[in-house]
Amino acid sequence: DFVNPRTFELASAGAFQLVDSRSLLSEVFVPGVEVATFDSVPELREKINYYQRHPEVRARIAQAGRERVLREHTYGHRIEEMLS
Repeated sequence: DFVNPRTFELASAGAFQLVDSRSLLSEVFVPGVEVATFDSVPELREKINYYQRHPEVRARIAQAGRERVLREHTYGHRIEEMLS
């Protein structure tokens, strides 16, 4: 149960993400604000339909995720963390 590095890469590119819930995800992103999550296949289907009908919500989440990554989760941030 970990956050895949691809989650950070996609967010940094400004991509909208609908990912399965992970216990550590809320430590790095705010679910529903910076990344969309689901806990079951029925919920996944529901959210796919919702986000397809609401491009403005997708864009807002993608932008918030990008801002979070650039503010806190770049390789520069990780190197500073390792060195301190």
